[in-house]
Amino acid sequence: MNAPRRAHLARLAAAAALLGAALAASIAAGCTVFDGLTAAPAPGDDAGANGEAYLDLAGAVRACSLVFRCERLALGVATSIGVPADEASFSRCVSWLAGPIPEDRAGFEVQRSLLACVAAAASCEAALACPFLEPVLAGDPRCAPAAEDACADGEARRCAERYLDRCASPRFSPGSVCRVGAGGHARCALGACLPATHGPARCNGNTLILCEQSSRLRVAMDCTTLGLTCAEGAQGVSAICGANGAILPCDEPGSVACSPDGARARICTGAVASEIDCGAIGGACVAEGAGARCARPSDACAPSDEGVDACEGTVLSLCVAGQRAAFDCASAGLGCLPGDGAGRSGRCG
Repeated sequence: MNAPRRAHLARLAAAAALLGAALAASIAAGCTVFDGLTAAPAPGDDAGANGEAYLDLAGAVRACSLVFRCERLALGVATSIGVPADEASFSRCVSWLAGPIPEDRAGFEVQRSLLACVAAAASCEAALACPFLEPVLAGDPRCAPAAEDACADGEARRCAERYLDRCASPRFSPGSVCRVGAGGHARCALGACLPATHGPARCNGNTLILCEQSSRLRVAMDCTTLGLTCAEGAQGVSAICGANGAILPCDEPGSVACSPDGARARICTGAVASEIDCGAIGGACVAEGAGARCARPSDACAPSDEGVDACEGTVLSLCVAGQRAAFDCASAGLGCLPGDGAGRSGRCG
């Protein structure tokens, strides 16, 4: 094997380790204060584009209120399903969850289920239990005091990397349990690696099965949970969780940017990026502040417009998928909170 191909496989293994033992489902309240504003499209309403929403407007508002409130939740969502739950712009966050997403995005229903779990959560603790990978803070008792990897409560606690992998989640193949392998590395794995028996990495449907290099454990994960695919029958360096057959490296988990041609939004899920095809819903990716979004020619507003994410009593003005909407935060048991002056917009919270 030549050096570039060895490096390719090394990058794949590194991405797998970082993303969890080896990469392994309306209420739209109007208000006379905002005359002329309309509700965002409900799931199934594609607003003239070939797309479907993960959540309805009320569900997206509830989920995004928790994203703004719960530290690490946005990162857990991005690294688990490759969806950018924006922590700075409430309208951008709601747009990603209640706006159109290409219906054929790999893993769409699994991604919708995780977001519905977040929307139904009554606390940060409950919301953070939804992602397949949960980022942990320094000092978290689950990773203290020695910060060594461990297996507990069905989780592979990768404390050195600050993640908890949930082995029973859709990310990992049935039969995966937490195991501690070489170097003390905990992974959700099927067992120990037996290279002579198991051979090189391979794709079984969209499941990538490989010997994770640092732990020497056999890991199997569903690429579609991240919106990625694995080419059926591919082996060795060709066996990857990729976007359109390619690995898209990235180094800032949770970040989102536009592809060079502007057709797709790229979400960093760890060491590799997932993509959402804006072109498939009749739009293009537009960079906005520290984030990005899918914009279409028919858009009547943008999340950055004046008056968006502003409160009038309990009602929040929104720009969702390019259309103005008003949402009464009180209908979800929330208040309307103004921007904090530190880069975070007004929101229901």
